[in-house]
Amino acid sequence: RVIAEVPVGTGPLGIALSPDQGRLYVANAFTNDIYVIDTQSLGVVGIVPVGGQFPQPWALALNPAGTRLYVANLNLQTIPVIDTSSNDLVTTITLSGQFSSVRAITISPVNPRAYLGNGAIIDTSNNSIVQEGPLDGFAVAMSTDGTRLFVATGFQGQVLVMNPTSLALLDTV
Repeated sequence: RVIAEVPVGTGPLGIALSPDQGRLYVANAFTNDIYVIDTQSLGVVGIVPVGGQFPQPWALALNPAGTRLYVANLNLQTIPVIDTSSNDLVTTITLSGQFSSVRAITISPVNPRAYLGNGAIIDTSNNSIVQEGPLDGFAVAMSTDGTRLFVATGFQGQVLVMNPTSLALLDTV
């Protein structure tokens, strides 16, 4: 049963819920912004543009403290980083673009790393690129203990189970 409808931008594709469950972030791929929704009032409390010409924000991930929101921009190969207390853009991490588009992002619960579906790894303590590609993941998730990275390969019909430290393939599902 639908309890409410919250109007957001065009093309909502990615969502992230703050650890305290007080804010919901919605990535709008066609209006190129992030809507910030108060989960109690179900009202929009902020709209954050993610910059560039048609970046297509596709996926979102919050750091474990909920203080930084990482946005996977599909078309620009960029990762804008938003301060969730002010909804201000802190920085934009630019990837080389030599690997596939960024469709997915997850953040480790145990170390300062963000893992992107295209194989890039970002050190979230200083927002630097640790390594890039090559993967073509459509969705990524991390085990709660941080020991396994799951990568859904979309049209290839597999889920890769990887060691997040070495990116060694552990198994396929």
